[in-house]
Amino acid sequence: MDVLLVADPLRRPPALPGTVPGPDTLSAALRRRPDVVLADTADEEPVRRLADAGLRVVALVFPHELARYLHTGARGFACRDGRDAEAAARAVAAGGTYLAAGLVDRLRAAPPLRHLTERERQVLRLVAQGRSNREIAREIHVTAATVKTHVSHILTKLALPNRMHAALLAQREGLRC
Repeated sequence: MDVLLVADPLRRPPALPGTVPGPDTLSAALRRRPDVVLADTADEEPVRRLADAGLRVVALVFPHELARYLHTGARGFACRDGRDAEAAARAVAAGGTYLAAGLVDRLRAAPPLRHLTERERQVLRLVAQGRSNREIAREIHVTAATVKTHVSHILTKLALPNRMHAALLAQREGLRC
């Protein structure tokens, strides 16, 4: 099994069995096309680029980072300390998926909407009704630019790619429309 570790230069990647010492670059992974890429990055964009290129990716994350990485296309999520990286790499190389037990509790911890302010929940309810930024702005007496900022904060906090996903989450979580 060919495993390549891609890491940001400022992060100290964990020592992992079966990987060459020292992190490789994103471009090296795209050229080499290993069976699995272990991605230890401070930003989710490199993980997304690797997955979009058709590589099988395991994201090494801290529990508090998990939500940001869920929509990157990674097939596995292992703890940043590397303790389950080998199991994750094997599962993903075999065509499966992997979520480290240490990260599962993070998913169960709290409904994602609890991290939103009351104003953000209000805006999310209106987004879920299909309202435009201008319509929302008129209803809550702010500018459209302010609504756009609220929507951006909502998407960031909930690790969602767009308004449609936010509206679906609002409905799933039972946010009253």
